[in-house]
Amino acid sequence: MINKYVIDSSVFVSALGQPDTFSEASQQLFFHLEKNPGIILVPTLVTLEVLVNLHKQEYPIQEASDILQCFQSLPLNEELTYAVATFLTKSKTSLKASDFSIALLAHLNEATLITWDKRLLAEGTSICPVSTPTEWLSKV
Repeated sequence: MINKYVIDSSVFVSALGQPDTFSEASQQLFFHLEKNPGIILVPTLVTLEVLVNLHKQEYPIQEASDILQCFQSLPLNEELTYAVATFLTKSKTSLKASDFSIALLAHLNEATLITWDKRLLAEGTSICPVSTPTEWLSKV
């Protein structure tokens, strides 16, 4: 079975944008994912968040767009809308709609969500497997 990973915007921005506390681990994550078999999935919403946040940091947007196009995109569509409605009839969530959608897309694609987002790390586990880049790297 091939491993699948949904990468959150926090990881992309940390890896590509201005250096922060998480930059090194985020960059190492992409280095290891490139060398190991697996599928990297990027929700359309994550793509938009990354482009906007990198633009604020004056990162070259065309370069960011080219990088993001290397990964399999997960669209926001009617299938996701139905899945959200179905999930919410059985469970509750306190996540923002955007974070909930990203976690649910990971669940629907049987993928691990990799993020630095504290709320997703704490509450996303009820939807899908969730890990920080550092946690994931400690297992390889």
